[in-house]
Amino acid sequence: MRTITCTIPGKPLAWQRVGNAKTGGHFVPKHTVSYQNLVKAVFASTWPGFVPVTGPVAFHVVCYFPIPKSTPKKWLPEMSTDLYPYIKAPDFDNLAKISADALNQIAYLDDKQIYDASQKKFYSIRPRVEITISWMEGEP
Repeated sequence: MRTITCTIPGKPLAWQRVGNAKTGGHFVPKHTVSYQNLVKAVFASTWPGFVPVTGPVAFHVVCYFPIPKSTPKKWLPEMSTDLYPYIKAPDFDNLAKISADALNQIAYLDDKQIYDASQKKFYSIRPRVEITISWMEGEP
């Protein structure tokens, strides 16, 4: 297996699609598109010249959310370890989707190649998203 990682700085953002009641259609909000462009740019600068994988891909995401300012001081040491679970919104699937979609044609041809996926959410003093992509040897 070959494995690469990429770290997206800043607070994790989830995929959002907004419906338009007048037309019945959907559009992608600007902040979603901006975040996907950030994911693309960070991946491209971390792995310049990367050729998209053509075979099965494992996709794993770890999201680190900022510790709320209202957190009692006695909890800060534990929450600062990057191991304290974050169990609030956004949902699992929308956090993974925004990064998986952004990496289409960049890390792999299409996110339908993802056969194994996982995601974890934690608090951190350094908000970020860590993406790990693995594929079988012999694939580009």
